[in-house]
Amino acid sequence: MGGDKNDVNPLVMTLFRESDKQVRRVPHNAAEAARYLLPNEDAVSQLEIVTYSAPARVVRDRLELMGFTLPTALSVFEKGVTAERLRHRRTIESLREHLGPDFEDKDGPVLERLTPDMWMDGLKEIRTRNLCHSNPDSAEVASLPAVVRYMLEQNHRDEAWNGFPSYEIRHAIRLALEVCSADVVVYDLTDLVFGEMFSSAEDMVAHADLLLTEDVARTRRLVVLTEGSTDRWIIERSLGVLYPHLVDYFRFMDFEAARVAGGAGPLAGMVKAFVGAGIANRVVALFDNDTAGAAAIRSLSQIPIPPNIKVLQYPFLPLATTYPTLGPSGDVVMDVNGLACSIELYLGKDVLMSEGFLSPVQWKGFDEGLRRYQGEITNKARIQERFKAKLRDAERSTAPIQGQDWSGLSLILGQLITAFHSEDAEELLANEEAWHEDAV
Repeated sequence: MGGDKNDVNPLVMTLFRESDKQVRRVPHNAAEAARYLLPNEDAVSQLEIVTYSAPARVVRDRLELMGFTLPTALSVFEKGVTAERLRHRRTIESLREHLGPDFEDKDGPVLERLTPDMWMDGLKEIRTRNLCHSNPDSAEVASLPAVVRYMLEQNHRDEAWNGFPSYEIRHAIRLALEVCSADVVVYDLTDLVFGEMFSSAEDMVAHADLLLTEDVARTRRLVVLTEGSTDRWIIERSLGVLYPHLVDYFRFMDFEAARVAGGAGPLAGMVKAFVGAGIANRVVALFDNDTAGAAAIRSLSQIPIPPNIKVLQYPFLPLATTYPTLGPSGDVVMDVNGLACSIELYLGKDVLMSEGFLSPVQWKGFDEGLRRYQGEITNKARIQERFKAKLRDAERSTAPIQGQDWSGLSLILGQLITAFHSEDAEELLANEEAWHEDAV
């Protein structure tokens, strides 16, 4: 992708971090420099090639975090094409008496049958053949399928990126990643630097953040509140292992610096404080999947929680459905979801096992309001130490090591990443409908 003529596209820049920037200097007469320099342009001794790049899977995860999911992109495409068909029909009808007998409607037949799959196939052909939109009337373009010609023509008119019917390019990028899943996504800003709009040293991600206003909810960091400092460091560092490219999109409560008490009750109090203060950031409050967490969430039931704050419990844990417990009636294997699933139960079977057995849950107090017991994992300190060793090994290798079990923490991180997906889909689709209505 190339940068705009006078500025970065701030929506595209949300997909990159400043650490993704690459600056290379090549001689002005190098073949690579020819694409940026006009034939009669004064020669420079060196050209700075400035790009932001990230693997397609990384960009896909960042898009998903912001709510630009594949189902939403497909829905946006269908709505957009429907609106484009209607707009095109109206235009042709209004101009019909002025159109000559030789007029050929090239766009209409394509729009009438255009589907996401056809668009993706067209994009694949454009990419495979490295087709250029600069000369849509060339013999090469004339021999292409109608959909590909339509896409190139849309680029030539600068009306839509490869004919994707949306004002929001991130939907188009998300759908394009289904075709280019093994590639690297590159945003080339060399022309802006060469044109002295920016210097190569400038933080263009920070600049893009300042340009964004209405999109602030999706571009600000997601604030994560947990029951305590242990939950915080486990989730934060696990994010660095499983999703290192998303770390910069989250912010975690620092219990030590803020001197905040831990526990389900204090976390519920923190949620109340955030609601009362009208915090604009997106916030996720994560409670343990246990009785104490459910009781604390119950205490929030009478408070109107704004849509930018999510109150969640750790997700259902398959491992916990048949888990050993200790109580007055002896040793019992049972489902402890909703009763005793603190963060430790999500650390992996490899750290929960001791001498061939899972560390059991010990039943503690009884909650009168919920009519259920609260359980707590035994050997908690030892489990945490084993996890620290496992975590250090994964961090040294920059990825989970074969044989390590990260399934439980993957569930928690997946819950964080998708926390606002339903709201995002509703809002993004509503924005598309409003945009198409205004354009008609």
